Amino acid sequence: MAAVVALVATSSPPAARGNWEIAATKALEAGQNPNPAPGDRVVFVISLKNIGDAAVDDIMFSDDFDPCFEALGAANAHCDPALVSCAGPGCGGCIYTPTGFNDSTLTLAADDGAPGGADEIDFRVVLRAGSKVGTCTNTATPCPPGSCTIHASATVTITDPPAGCNLLYADVALAPLMPPRIGGWVYGHACTPENTLPAANVSQAGVSGDELLPDLVTGSAGTLRLYDLSCGCSGRLGIVKDATVAPARVHLWFF
Repeated sequence: MAAVVALVATSSPPAARGNWEIAATKALEAGQNPNPAPGDRVVFVISLKNIGDAAVDDIMFSDDFDPCFEALGAANAHCDPALVSCAGPGCGGCIYTPTGFNDSTLTLAADDGAPGGADEIDFRVVLRAGSKVGTCTNTATPCPPGSCTIHASATVTITDPPAGCNLLYADVALAPLMPPRIGGWVYGHACTPENTLPAANVSQAGVSGDELLPDLVTGSAGTLRLYDLSCGCSGRLGIVKDATVAPARVHLWFF
C-alpha cells in the first residue's frame, strides 16, 4: 500500500503580524496502481495549503524522487506541463533538477476558510517507473522563508509482472435467483486449473502489468463478463473502466 505523509510547519513572527501555517500532503492519484511494473506511468498529487492567518511568499518548492524512477528531463530545463502541472494563483516557475524539479517563489494567501482559492496550490506529477524493482519514494519539500522542515512523501513498489499473458474472457448468463439472495458472496483464494477461462476467448493478447486497453465491456445483455489471465495465478488483478473519456477505456493491472 502507498504511504502518505502530511506535515505542517508554522511561522513565529510577532503576534501583531499574524502567523502563516503551511500544511503539505502527497499521495498517489486516485486509481493509480501502487505496484507498477517497470516503465509504467506513476502519478502523484501534492497539495499545499496555508491554514494560518497571514500570507506567505517566496516559498521555494522542491520535489525529489528516488533513482528507481526515470528522470523527468534534463536538469535546468523548463518543466513540461504534461508531466508537472501546478494549479493555483500562487504558482511559480518550474525547472527540472537532477533528482526531480523545483518551483520557485510560490505564494500562499492567508487561509480564507473555504476550499480552493489563493491559499492553496496543487501539483500533479507524472513519472515513469524505472527498471529496478522495489520500493520507491517521492518527497515534496516546501521551504518558506526561514523554514525548510516540511516534508510530504508517498511510495510505490515497482514489481515485475508475469510474462506472456493473454487476457481471457467469458460471458456468463445470470439466471434469476429464487428466492433472492440475501447472504454475502463467498470468495476463495485457491487457484486451480478449472478456474481458467477458455483459451480461445482472447480479449487482449500479450498484456503487460499495467496498461490501458480498448473498451472490453461488451457482453450480451443479461450476462456478466469475466476476465482471467492465461499465465496462471496472479496475486491480484484489477480492471477499472474509465467512461470519462471517449471512447471509454479499460485500465488493467496485475501483480
